[in-house]
Amino acid sequence: MSEPGNPIDTLGSDHLDFATACSIQSKVQPAFPNPELFSKGFDPSPSSVEVIGMASKIQTQFSEAATVPDLLETIVSIVKEVTRFHRVMVYQFDRDYNGTVVAELRDPKASSDVYRGLHFPASDIPPQARRLYMINKVRVLFERSQRTSRLIGRDVSDMEAPLDLTHAYLRAMSPVHLEYLSNMGVRSSMSMSLESDGKLWGLIVCHSYGPAATRVPFSIRELSFFVGLAASTCLQKLLNSERLQAHRIIETPRGTGSPDEVYHLFVPRATESI
Repeated sequence: MSEPGNPIDTLGSDHLDFATACSIQSKVQPAFPNPELFSKGFDPSPSSVEVIGMASKIQTQFSEAATVPDLLETIVSIVKEVTRFHRVMVYQFDRDYNGTVVAELRDPKASSDVYRGLHFPASDIPPQARRLYMINKVRVLFERSQRTSRLIGRDVSDMEAPLDLTHAYLRAMSPVHLEYLSNMGVRSSMSMSLESDGKLWGLIVCHSYGPAATRVPFSIRELSFFVGLAASTCLQKLLNSERLQAHRIIETPRGTGSPDEVYHLFVPRATESI
C-alpha cells in the first residue's frame, strides 16, 4: 500500500496527548504470524480452508476480550492487520445517533490526524444511510476521486422502475459523503456495521491515504463481513454482562456495594449502548 509523501494533517492534532499515543500503539498481539500474506492483497486468493482458519483465530481473539473497551481495541487491531488500511476506527452512536470515535489505530506515516474522542452530529450519517448499514453490512469505496459509471439498460422499459442497488458492493457513495472524505484527505474507505439489540450500535471505519487507492479483494470483503458479525455477537455479550452487573449492584443490600461499583452506576461510560 502506498503512503502520502507527508502524513495527512487536516486537524492540527496535538501529537503529545494521550489519544495520540493510544491511536498508534496496538494493545493486541498480531493474530497472524505472516503479515506479508495480507500486504500482497491475497493474490492469489486464499483457499476456503485458509479463510475459515483466519476467521476462527479472529473469533478466538474477540471472545477473549473481558470488557467492551478491550473488545473495541481488539477490533481495530485485527481489522487493520487484515485489511491493511492506514486507519481503523470504531464509531459509536448515542441514543440520538450522534457519533463518537471510541477506538482508533492508525499508521502515523500516513496521517497525523487523531479522531479518537471526537464527536460528530447525527446528520453526518443520516437515517437512510443508517438503515442501509443494517441491510448491507460492508460498504467499500475503492477510489474517492474516481468518476461513477453509468448504468445502461437493455431498453426504455428498464427505466420504468429504479434499479435496487441495496446489496451491491459497487453502489456509488453520496456526493456529500465523498466531499466529506475529500476534506479528510481520504483516498479509499471501507465500513462494517456493529449491531446490538437489533439496532445499529456503531461502525468499524477504515481509511487509507496517498496517491494510490486500496484494493480490497473479495476474500477480504467476505472475511470483513464475518468480522462484523463476530464483533457484534461479542459486543452484545459484553453489554449484556454490564447490564447484569449493574442490576446485581442495585439489588445488593445497602452498604455492601464497593465505592467503585457504585461510582460506575452514575458516571456515563463511553461504551454505553443506545
